[in-house]
Amino acid sequence: MGTTMSDNDPANSFMDIGSPLWMKAYFKETALPEHLVLTESQCSGFCLPPCIPEEYIETDASFEESCRDVDTGTVGLPTPKSEVKKIVHLIRDPFSNVVSRFHEYREQTKYKSRKSNFHGDDRTGFHNWCKMDEQTMKDVEASPLIANQVKLLMKDVPCASEFFKYIAWHNHVVEMIWNEDYESMEIYYEEYDSEVLRKALVKQLAAFMNYAVVDNDTFPSFISVNSYTGYFTKEEKKSVEKLVKGLALTRTARLLDRYF
Repeated sequence: MGTTMSDNDPANSFMDIGSPLWMKAYFKETALPEHLVLTESQCSGFCLPPCIPEEYIETDASFEESCRDVDTGTVGLPTPKSEVKKIVHLIRDPFSNVVSRFHEYREQTKYKSRKSNFHGDDRTGFHNWCKMDEQTMKDVEASPLIANQVKLLMKDVPCASEFFKYIAWHNHVVEMIWNEDYESMEIYYEEYDSEVLRKALVKQLAAFMNYAVVDNDTFPSFISVNSYTGYFTKEEKKSVEKLVKGLALTRTARLLDRYF
């Protein structure tokens, strides 16, 4: 999000001021930014399996508020809506995004259980992890929060609940931008893998945030993008495409069209 900054004294309580904030005690030699500042937010609408639909299905209002709740390491109030000016919408291909969720699961469980050993860091391990979705799908079937047509489309999709979360998340972002009439910019994760495209994106993003690019030769480096589309068969990809067309808003579907 592109937000304005609050000039706060550290004596103030995080509970009273919300985030993001500018701590004068830590940035004594740096002036308060004159323009917008990018603040990262993953919003809400996701959880690592096993979890039930009630844990990841959000209303437009609850999702929008969660996007303003920037993590400060402590509990605080969300950023006031009036301070949010623009939205940068980052999009990664759905297949690699879901596999990255698998990687997060392995990372979180490797010290807690032996399950991560069963889920090897490869295509087979990923599909073993997806089998955990069988119990999740029973919860999906019983949930009144998911349309029956969508439930049918989910049946042939591996890790169906993860793809549901992915599509619903982008639907919410699209709705939020439209509802709040935010100026927005879409960035595709994969484009950062090209040096030419990366430099063009940096310039576009700087202009969007009302900043000038000071040095064209010192752009930050970017770790090469890992693509995991090969983890899925042609038939599985087609099933995911059908789910996207059945669940995604028209605007969301257009944003994701390049991946099918």
